[in-house]
Amino acid sequence: MLAGKKNLPAENISELMSLLRANPGKYSYASSGVGTSLQVLGEMINVEGKVHMVHVPYRSAPQIVADLVSNQIDLAVLPLNLALPPYREGSARIFGTSERERSPLAGNPDLKAVNMTVWYGLFAPAGADPAIVARIYHDLAVTLRDPAMRARLAQVHLVSVVGSTPPELAVFLGQEIERYSAIVKAANIKAE
Repeated sequence: MLAGKKNLPAENISELMSLLRANPGKYSYASSGVGTSLQVLGEMINVEGKVHMVHVPYRSAPQIVADLVSNQIDLAVLPLNLALPPYREGSARIFGTSERERSPLAGNPDLKAVNMTVWYGLFAPAGADPAIVARIYHDLAVTLRDPAMRARLAQVHLVSVVGSTPPELAVFLGQEIERYSAIVKAANIKAE
């Protein structure tokens, strides 16, 4: 989600992009740190939106939210579960989501031309016993198919539960690396 402080002089994503284009480098956005997927999303907005927001890396997401609602930071790139509470309380705005589908929880507009989904994967050390990996995958797949678990995950907007096999996850990870490497290079992002 792209969230903004309440007193930002923009009501929607179109107004925000116009504001950012008219004031390159004046407005900042917070993310959960240098080299994170949230910084990459912020830089995708910069590149694809032809704007220049200044990145402010944080070490703690709760601090981002606290600074956003106290007007210490202009914008923040946050997962929905962190952006939604201040939005519902009226202490922050949501300008859009990077996901293809609109969130029924936030009723937010899309970020045009920017598509990035936060995903979670379970990894094991290289060389892990294949039997152990297979057992973990099996148990996790059973858990992710459970209707009660899916309902609990949906409460925090984890609705596109896939449950990929280890080889499927490896292919997906390779595609993600290829897709985002151009943005990382263009923005000169260096992992810390």
